[in-house]
Amino acid sequence: RRRGHDPMRWQAVELAREGASTVRIGMALGITQQAASKRLRNAGFYEEVEGRKLAERLLSEALERRNAR
Repeated sequence: RRRGHDPMRWQAVELAREGASTVRIGMALGITQQAASKRLRNAGFYEEVEGRKLAERLLSEALERRNAR
């Protein structure tokens, strides 16, 4: 929901998911690197990445405990 309906914000998120840096995202969207970073922050992109890492770690630990039984 935080991403709203702003197509430029969604484009920034999609480019970041593909591994593009904020410099590259800025170039692709015709904005500065700082503006690209702000769009990702406002979209909650960095929180999503950290949340996915946490979920992966927790699932991995749960599987390890299950297999250790």
